[in-house]
Amino acid sequence: LSRPPAFPGPFAAPASERRAPRASAGASAVAAVVAVLLAVRAVVPVVSGLPTELIQVVFVFVSVAFLGLGLTVLYAYSGRLSEVVDGLRHANAELHRSELSLEHKVVERTAQLERSREETARARDEAVGLSHELAAVLDNLAEGLLVIDPQGRVQRVNRRLEEMLARPSGSLLHQSA
Repeated sequence: LSRPPAFPGPFAAPASERRAPRASAGASAVAAVVAVLLAVRAVVPVVSGLPTELIQVVFVFVSVAFLGLGLTVLYAYSGRLSEVVDGLRHANAELHRSELSLEHKVVERTAQLERSREETARARDEAVGLSHELAAVLDNLAEGLLVIDPQGRVQRVNRRLEEMLARPSGSLLHQSA
């Protein structure tokens, strides 16, 4: 059951609210206790000349009805709690699966980054090696060499050009060609 039965109506109406099941169960329990106390008391109220035993039976019936209603409301409330707990279990399982997936992705991405870092380091080392080789070749050319940038400034001078101009490379670098 997801809701208590609609009998009696005043107790079933508030059951759609969040706190209503506990309040309805509490009200039903209080009504049941009052009905039992009225049924077992020594002086039974006189109602339109009805027999005392009949009034006591009615009070007992009313107390049982209220007690049943309270138990029904609690049962419905426990069903809702069960649904909530099942929903939380499902959400927890989904969260755990998501967490495992995320951990797997982190491990995967970390491995990719490590491979990329290693490739970058290898490429950098190779470029540095080639740069040193080129510098050695340029410095040992028999001809004088002058390298200029697009703005016409001197970027590199080899040893032979320094000798030919009788000037150190420091005085020629970054000067207009």
